[in-house]
Formats: sequence, structure tokens, C-alpha cells
Amino acid sequence: MKQFGLGDRVRIVRKTDDLPKGSYGTVVRVSVVPDCSDVQFDSDPRRRLVYNGDLELVERENAAGQ
Repeated sequence: MKQFGLGDRVRIVRKTDDLPKGSYGTVVRVSVVPDCSDVQFDSDPRRRLVYNGDLELVERENAAGQ
């Protein structure tokens, strides 16, 4: 089970609704719904409730590349 924290930068790993795979966003609320996070995607002004299994953390990649 993946867990994300408030402010984590994430990327969606599969297309959902009108968001393409690879869209980046920020966790804006850790949801009370099990295994889900509220995410504000860079390309969409609406917050989305997303299953954590459809997200991956991107901060680790950025830190490793520096």
C-alpha cells in the first residue's frame, strides 16, 4: 500500500478520465478514503481524488538526478 504526504509531488501512472498518463501534481490532502489522495494536477485546476496505486512519487527521481 502506497502512502503519500501533504505536499508530495506525484505523477499518474495510467490515464484516468481526461488526465493523460504521466501528468504531474501535488498532494493537497491526505484523504479519509482508504488508499486515496486528493491531488491538484498541474494541468487541471480541479482537485482529484486518486487511488494511490495510480500514483508514483517523483521527488526521489529529482533528488537522484542532482
